[in-house]
Amino acid sequence: MSSRGGAGDDPPGRSAAVVIGRAIPLLVVAVALGAILLAYSPAPGVSPAASSSPAAPTSSTGPGATGSGSTLTPTTPPPGTTTPASVPPSKVKTVVANATSVNGAASRVGSTLRTAGYDVLATTNASSKAPSSQVYYVAGYAEAAGLVATRLGLSPNSVLSLPSPSPVSDTRGADVVVVIGPELASGSASKSSTSTT
Repeated sequence: MSSRGGAGDDPPGRSAAVVIGRAIPLLVVAVALGAILLAYSPAPGVSPAASSSPAAPTSSTGPGATGSGSTLTPTTPPPGTTTPASVPPSKVKTVVANATSVNGAASRVGSTLRTAGYDVLATTNASSKAPSSQVYYVAGYAEAAGLVATRLGLSPNSVLSLPSPSPVSDTRGADVVVVIGPELASGSASKSSTSTT
């Protein structure tokens, strides 16, 4: 009598079923893993740094920071807003407008931003007084505005899309407009009724 296999061999049709039974779960896992990797991979032409989650919170104790060593989280752009990957400060055209009666506030904040490397086009007065500081941005500059707000110690809630009409009569083509409210103006500037820039 001849035997078709060893003592531990499966019947001929069963071994194919076992192989298929083992392959299907592996195939499902591979497809799921591929879908996950595709969903979290950057779009073509976007650097991995730009597609990753927001930067870790930073600590700021410089001018405009709220409290000593306060922790600030960078602002993320609103959904549907495109933001260039990490625009360097020198490429962010900024206008700083004083919306308070504190003399020299716009000059002081403009100086802080210049020192940080931002291209401050002008310091001016806002069209009207503001109850709080705001950092406005034009399309494509939400991330840059968030970094400006962080630099000045403002909350992420202070970053908004530039409205129409603008809070500044002439934005001079700025990418980011900083409107100084009382909390940002109260630094070391002194009150005066003559000039508010």
